[in-house]
Order: sequence, then structure tokens, then C-alpha cells
Amino acid sequence: MERDTGARVLVSMEVLEQVCSRLCHDMAGPIGAIRNGLELISEAGDAGGDVQALELIGHSADQGARRLSLFRLAYGRAGRGGGRGFTDLRDAARDWLAGGRTTLRWPPGHPKDVLAERPGVGRVLLNLVVLAAEAIPVGGVVTVAGDGTLSSGSATVIATGRAVIWPPDVAAALIDRLAEEELGPRTIHAAMTGRFAAHYRLVVDWTTPDAETLSFRLSW
Repeated sequence: MERDTGARVLVSMEVLEQVCSRLCHDMAGPIGAIRNGLELISEAGDAGGDVQALELIGHSADQGARRLSLFRLAYGRAGRGGGRGFTDLRDAARDWLAGGRTTLRWPPGHPKDVLAERPGVGRVLLNLVVLAAEAIPVGGVVTVAGDGTLSSGSATVIATGRAVIWPPDVAAALIDRLAEEELGPRTIHAAMTGRFAAHYRLVVDWTTPDAETLSFRLSW
């Protein structure tokens, strides 16, 4: 398949500022915890007080690394697709959710790795996984599946959990129906996901069949 550079989608300075704010907000927690660990070591004054601090630093550094790996694929050039299929994307999503209350069900081969060669499919799919996980803050399961060919296919990302939360402003941001001045940390990820989909000429829609299910569908 000939590589498509996608449709031209303009992103304003307002949107870029909101993206940067979201990324900085998500990284502030792990970095702050590392700082706290270093302060504990400084205050302890002996090797006996270092164990707890070192555990805190190690956990926070690992958490920060996982988040950076996800952001790199979700927003950066690394997420454009390549020869490893969905492996890196699946690993990043699994690591991002590790230790939390949400489980990822994304078996190898679903969707077929060849579909990752379709520009934008992997990136948008990963971003939909993030949206799905954020919709079940008390925990649950995020399931990824899909089928088709490079020219015609679809993938699904389904969030199941108690009390799914899918606010109207987040839904509006996903389909570019929210004014830029109304974007904020809660809605900017949905807005960028929709812009990525538009750029790569992909279609995203969703259904909420019941109070415990949110289903995204990515098609091309």
C-alpha cells in the first residue's frame, strides 16, 4: 500500500498549549515523588533510612518511564507505525495500566499486525485505549480487537466496568465539536485523538449500550 501522508489538519497554539499542559500534569506526579524520595534520603542521615526512599524513587521512576513511553507513541513520531505491528503499542498500553485497577485484553494478532502498516491506525488505536481506560476510573477491562485489510477494515476498543463515565464535553472534543477555548486537561486527549483520526482519514465513532460499557470503533 502506498503510504498516505494524510489530510492537512491545522492545530492552533491553544491546542498545543493544552497538550503540553496535559503531558506536564501527567509527569508531575512521578517526578514529584522522586523528589520526595531524595528528600527522605537527605533527612534520614544514615543507610538504614534509605530503603523506603529508594523504593519510592524506583517506583516513581518506573511510572514516569511508562508514561513517557506511552506519550512517545501516542503523540510523537514513533507512533506513526512501522514494521513491529502492534507490539510496541500493546506493550506501552499494558505497562501504562500496570498496577492499576484496569486490565488490558489485547491479544497478539488482534487486530492482525499487518493493519499497523495503515498510517495512523496504531496511533489512534492507542489513544482510544487511553480514552477507554479514563472512562472507567474505578477499574474494569479494556478489550481491543479488529479485522480487515489495509484498504478496508475496523478495530474496536471496548471499556467495561462499573459506572462508565463518558462526559458530553469529552465526546464533543473527540469529534471536534468543542470550541478550542473550552478545551482543558480532561478534554484535550479526546480532541487530539479526533484530530489524529482526521489527519489519517480514519473514522471514530462510539456507542454506550449500557451503563457499564463504552465501545469505540475505528474504521477506514
